[in-house]
Amino acid sequence: MKKLFLSIIAISYSVFLLAQIPTQFKYQAVLRNTDGTIMAEENVTVVVSILKSDLTTSVFEETHSTTTTIHGLINLNIGSIEDLNTINWTMDEYFIEISINETVMGTSQLLSVPYSLHAKTAETITGTITENQISDLDHFTTTDETDPVYNASVASEITSTDTSYWNDKLDSYNEIDPLFDASVASGVTSTDTANWNNKSEFDGDFSSLYNSPNLANTTLEKNIPLNTNDATSSLNITKNNGASVMKVDGTGRITGDGSGLSNVKPLLNYVGGDQRYQITANYGTYNNVRSVTMTAPSNGVCFVMASGYVDWESINWDVLLLGILCDQDPNISWIAEDEWYHYLNILTDYNCPDSSDQYTSFAQHRCIPVSAGMHTFYLWANKHSAMAKVKVADVNLSVMFFPTGGTGKSTNNAVLKEDEPVIKRERIPNTVSGYN
Repeated sequence: MKKLFLSIIAISYSVFLLAQIPTQFKYQAVLRNTDGTIMAEENVTVVVSILKSDLTTSVFEETHSTTTTIHGLINLNIGSIEDLNTINWTMDEYFIEISINETVMGTSQLLSVPYSLHAKTAETITGTITENQISDLDHFTTTDETDPVYNASVASEITSTDTSYWNDKLDSYNEIDPLFDASVASGVTSTDTANWNNKSEFDGDFSSLYNSPNLANTTLEKNIPLNTNDATSSLNITKNNGASVMKVDGTGRITGDGSGLSNVKPLLNYVGGDQRYQITANYGTYNNVRSVTMTAPSNGVCFVMASGYVDWESINWDVLLLGILCDQDPNISWIAEDEWYHYLNILTDYNCPDSSDQYTSFAQHRCIPVSAGMHTFYLWANKHSAMAKVKVADVNLSVMFFPTGGTGKSTNNAVLKEDEPVIKRERIPNTVSGYN
């Protein structure tokens, strides 16, 4: 009867031992980004593969969808999804491969663990199991085991003192992060963050923060939503002295001194009104009838337009020649004179027998590429012959600047224009007949 009772105990104990050997093992890791920052509270997909020694043949694979802790830690029970018992561990050496979010993190060999070593000793038990042998199982240890990988790791020096605070991590763990210590974030204090959720305390001005937003140096597009769709909310860009460069309110209206739009806004300057100018310059000389000066904030194209009327004052054949130039004087430059002839406007009284009370209106324009800086635009004129008597009156000279961007002076290619017919231009000879 005692023998039967012992057999029952032996059988029960064996089952108990088998029940205590789990078919799973744990895997823990701390995940960091490539810049060294911890991946805190992020959803990740972890694929665990067990490979044969050829590192290509997979005998086990399972996928875990988990979320990292605030410290970037993941805890997995390998074998909790797929059955590890399908692997014949005696057939080969096996390696574990871990992939995070479809990226293979590495492969390492699976080594013996206490459960497998304990199971290994069961293979050496032969004959009848006695009560003393069962008693010895309660005190089974592996004190003779040596693990060179474990002994060489920092884990071998962990003591009970080190683990006494594992369940109280925040109160006893002081992490040193060289990347964080070298960043501007390390200088942010509770004072800096006291009003982060109460923006009105700053009245829209974050310059007092240790690391205030630097939108001017960003390489990415930034979207800054305003609080309202009317003029009560706005975004103001100021100079270092506090002057408003550009201010945009909720209606889309732009105000400020305009310097913020200097590279994109057109400019206008003009001169006009009551005027009488007697033309005295003849062939080869030129009178400056009127001029306008403008400062271009950037490279662009100037549209120049001159208009007025001509008072023919003789009874002979009168001729007037008009041309627009920029920063040039045809009296001292052959290049300027040649350009003046290329954009010439010729007016005549058609040899009216009595044109002393005849008037002819005129209008002409040019598109001139300019670089940033000050430019003066002139309306130059002559009457071609000393015998002609011509007066120009009420000249309006207008200049409109349109920016084109770039780093050099704009070219004529920046002006859209239709192809012009090829015209052979020749200077009018100084041989006008019909004078008294």
